[in-house]
Amino acid sequence: MRAGLDLPRPAGGDFAVPANEIGRVSSLRLLRLVGAKPDPWWEKATRLAAQICGTPNAVVNLIDATQQFSLSAHGYQAAPVPRGSSMCATSIAQQTASFTNDATLDSRWAANPFVTGELDRVRGYVAAPLTLTSGHTIGTICAFSRSVTNLTADQVASMEDLACMIVQMLELRERVEHLSLVATRDPLTELPNRALMDESLAHALARFERGESNIAALFVDLDGFKQVNDRYGHAVGDELLRAVASRLIRCVRATDIVTRPGGDEFVIICSSLPDPATAHSLRRVTDAIAKAFREPFELSVGSLTAQASIGIAYPEPGDSPASVLHRADISMYEAKRGRC
Repeated sequence: MRAGLDLPRPAGGDFAVPANEIGRVSSLRLLRLVGAKPDPWWEKATRLAAQICGTPNAVVNLIDATQQFSLSAHGYQAAPVPRGSSMCATSIAQQTASFTNDATLDSRWAANPFVTGELDRVRGYVAAPLTLTSGHTIGTICAFSRSVTNLTADQVASMEDLACMIVQMLELRERVEHLSLVATRDPLTELPNRALMDESLAHALARFERGESNIAALFVDLDGFKQVNDRYGHAVGDELLRAVASRLIRCVRATDIVTRPGGDEFVIICSSLPDPATAHSLRRVTDAIAKAFREPFELSVGSLTAQASIGIAYPEPGDSPASVLHRADISMYEAKRGRC
């Protein structure tokens, strides 16, 4: 999200929008939690929250710019609601847990539709904010009951402890994913980089040695890429590389891996080929790539036509990833010379 972007004011509800709202919403979205697949870990967290508070219901709520989304719910069928209808939209403004034993008597929530009967009849309610180390509160873990509920100070503190552990887990996951991405992905195209290419080819060769799969390596090199950079600049060259990566992904089979080891070179690792060491096995893939390059690429400078040379190598017993790629590289240069 761009800095300075105006976010829509949530409808309804008498609560203050946090001063760091743009960064807060951006931090939430970067975690890619909204709309994520169900995760048993979250179910355990909400079940534990209900046990801590002795309530029948508990929810992990995420507060986006205009809506509340529930990541997990225990004893309750949660659904997205407008942010103005959310009780937790008020709670995210607090640095510590919010608690009321009877929401109908609490001015913060007495008029809320989850209290009045419009959406529910919540009475006892406690919500601990999920505050990232950046200071952005993305939501809460809350527990509630439809009857008046009295909680001890230890129970409220335990909810804050649980919220802290949830945040630590979230940030650890994000850090691990980021490090994995940096270590194994090309930052420009998001394709596997050289390290992951070598690892993937080594696994494919191991399967070949065991007689489990016929494989091949395709070395794809763009023709005249330097001229594109010289004429239009490196930003357009980067556009072209991303567009090529996108087309190559659509050309291969589900069992094939497209990688970018660097520069204007792409390597495709083809596994589960029906016949060993025959060009016929790769005909569909190579034909699809040739057809894809006959279509111009629509870039910021307009339509641009690019060509590619393809080299193919099939493994031999005892091959290493380097030896297979070396033969594919030689095959590619032979194909390039044949086109000149």
